Amino acid sequence: WAEPAGSGRDDRGFFKTTAVRPNIQNWVHTYNNLVFMISNQGVMGSEDAGRIDCETNLTTLGGGFPKGSGVDYLFQGALWIGAIVGEDTLVSVGADGWQLANELYPCQDPSGAQNCLSAAEASDPHCAVARRSNRPGDPFFDETAHSDLEFTAFYNDTLTDAAFVSADWTGREYVPINVEVTQNSYSWSVDYAQDFAIVDFVLKNIGTLTLNKLYLGLYWDGDVGHTSIPGTERAQDDICGILELTPRHPCGDCDGGNFQQQIDLTYITDNDGDPGESNQYGSMSATSLLGAAVMKAPAQGPNVKKVSFNWFNSNGSSSFDWGPMLRATRRDFGTGGLGTPEGDRNKYYLLSNGEHDYTQYFAAEDYSADGWLPPSVQGRTLAQGGDTRFVISYGDFTIAPGDSLGISLAFVGGENVHYQPDAFTQYMPDFPSTYLENLDFRDAGDNAIWANWVYDNPGVDTDNDNFYGKYCMISEEEPRDSCWWQGDGVPDFRAATAPPPPIIRYRTEFGNAFLRWNGYYSENTEDPFTHVVDFEGYRIYLGRSATKDDMAMLESRDFFDFKRYRWDDIKTGWILSEPPLRLDSLQILYGDDFDPSDWPCRIGMVIDEGFPQDEDHFCFEACDWNQSLEGWLDGAPVASVLSSGVKKTYQDEIEEGQILPILDSTRTDWWVKDINPLTGDSVMYHKYWEYEYQVGNLLPSVPWFFSVTAFDFGEFKKEYGEARGLESQESSPLSNAVELWAINDASVVLDRKLSVQVYPNPYIGDQRYYEAKYERPKSESESSEPDHLRRIHFVNLPPKCTLKIYTLDGDLVRSIDHEGPTSDWSSKIYWDMRTRNNELVASGIYLFSVESEWGNQVGKFVIIL
Repeated sequence: WAEPAGSGRDDRGFFKTTAVRPNIQNWVHTYNNLVFMISNQGVMGSEDAGRIDCETNLTTLGGGFPKGSGVDYLFQGALWIGAIVGEDTLVSVGADGWQLANELYPCQDPSGAQNCLSAAEASDPHCAVARRSNRPGDPFFDETAHSDLEFTAFYNDTLTDAAFVSADWTGREYVPINVEVTQNSYSWSVDYAQDFAIVDFVLKNIGTLTLNKLYLGLYWDGDVGHTSIPGTERAQDDICGILELTPRHPCGDCDGGNFQQQIDLTYITDNDGDPGESNQYGSMSATSLLGAAVMKAPAQGPNVKKVSFNWFNSNGSSSFDWGPMLRATRRDFGTGGLGTPEGDRNKYYLLSNGEHDYTQYFAAEDYSADGWLPPSVQGRTLAQGGDTRFVISYGDFTIAPGDSLGISLAFVGGENVHYQPDAFTQYMPDFPSTYLENLDFRDAGDNAIWANWVYDNPGVDTDNDNFYGKYCMISEEEPRDSCWWQGDGVPDFRAATAPPPPIIRYRTEFGNAFLRWNGYYSENTEDPFTHVVDFEGYRIYLGRSATKDDMAMLESRDFFDFKRYRWDDIKTGWILSEPPLRLDSLQILYGDDFDPSDWPCRIGMVIDEGFPQDEDHFCFEACDWNQSLEGWLDGAPVASVLSSGVKKTYQDEIEEGQILPILDSTRTDWWVKDINPLTGDSVMYHKYWEYEYQVGNLLPSVPWFFSVTAFDFGEFKKEYGEARGLESQESSPLSNAVELWAINDASVVLDRKLSVQVYPNPYIGDQRYYEAKYERPKSESESSEPDHLRRIHFVNLPPKCTLKIYTLDGDLVRSIDHEGPTSDWSSKIYWDMRTRNNELVASGIYLFSVESEWGNQVGKFVIIL
């Protein structure tokens, strides 16, 4: 691209060697069950809250999984690029993890702005991270987007200024490869794609020399554990391994039930899952894993590409600084250890050696007979965990000047790997095979398969060359494409998605919450995979925390419709080949008294002349629960719409024909003005698609989380009784969850002239407020040491005021400005019980004053620690 003046790069895309500050940004994938931080520096992860999220300006987890658990699986991940350039062996890294080297950087925005400037605002959009979403109604909606949330970043390795890059451990000055990276990261919120993100790297040779034997690698340092545990402790018990084949497969009935798929999922997990009290797993246990797998990359010429996996324990002591190494390719790192690869040549060795290291649990075993070097003298200790890192790499490739190469990695989570709390202490390090049998990798394997399928959709001819991929045969007697398991080799980055979830607006009163949303985009958006408008209904969820397990469904409402199966004489079975039909449409076809439930589908049922006739024989199956809503024109009987808490806000006007489902901007009486809570902008919503839902009897002293999901009717091309294929897809309850407090809104406070209240009062230090969720951390990565989680809440505040807290002697302890219009709850704030000097207050009686243009109030409260 053309370089604007002052960009810090020359006309070939090279950085100048002047001390400009690159515009480094960090963004977080938060729309699904994996909280995953990316950057435009070739670095992933938050480095133990060392990086700030550009969206929230807060610290966060780098690889939080499952979302809301507070467990982090990624301290630091980094892109490594190695190549032979001329006669030199060079490696450029996003980070190396021990010498604090960073060698990949974005440009400096010519405007001089730094950090979280958006791509749209930047003078050079390549200097900032661009955000997109394929959800209509999302503030970042882009019709070219592939996923619910995606980020695009640009960076290269050509900055050589000593202010940013330094010599290696031998004193050798940094030499760039001259490669530019375009990084696209994708995440989806549908259930089957909730536990992974895919990152696509496109490498361009911006130098004048050919890049030979190029390898792309990912360096990974987990430091697994709950954020309440200091990072230095979390780092000491990580275990690393590779899952080469899936434990099970959705096409498992192929080939006699032995069908497995190569996934090469490299992972880090905690050694024992961190059991809690009574040696049981709890909400703070690290029972899952997070890993990475190479998606199918392009094969250049006759060369066979290889995936390498090398793990090592990084330690200042050479006996502990160790990793497996094959005797045939042994390398002397020159450090005294066999673990940490110092310098370009040692890093390149790790990228290119072709090893698949055995799992760390077996570090005490002797595999000399298989060609490995003998175990470390510290093998028994290493087998039980440590500050373990790994490098997964793919290559080799050749890139001529000006050419590019694309490679993708999936970052995959797997839940409930640890399920036997005493297995580690019982079997390690003496019986690693038995211990491995007590780990469950099925969820991780399933997620890795789905990541491959989303990356390259099975059975889809993306490039129109009449090749659709590979499928698995059920049996030789019935040769048919029963289960596609591989795509056509052309990346799609597409998932069969749920309808976009609505944006939730809300208001609150004491003990009550009122949700409101507009369903236009949810109900009228085509699935990007099937190109069908497949909206089926809404579900409302409530939880005390924004975690998948804690969100409970309050209500589900869906169209009153049926799947109509047609009898196929050739296959002698019932075939579904059309979207569901609503009752009113079926009654047009078969009469006003037609009841589809009189014609149910059953495997092996006999065809007779009593079936409804429309060129063929049919049977019918209810689609979802058939619990409709008043106002949905689907012919639903009255019984199916009773007892619904969900209402169409303007149902009376719709019934009277005053509002029609037509997007006519000249009809001002068809539209209502409100605020988009995601942007703060004033928005016009069409009344026909306005919904509301009220919940009462809510405890006002704790936070509540609500979400409204949208779901579809699932795949409509299959045979009755067939287990394979996608069922109904529902958006994640986490993707639009809102946190609210069932307290009076500031407008109510002013109208009723309510007094400010404080709780808990008295505050008693040993009353386990954290467990009761009075003291929930504001961000997942906050330290959960009790003194940093304490909260005293002030409610019934006016929209704008200043809260001041004093000792009985009149000394000012803390002053807090409250700006209602920019806060989530315009009548509430909390105090973290810390002074102006960030010190925890002492026990005693305290005074407070609230000063505002509506008047002043004073009061007192007690703290007992």
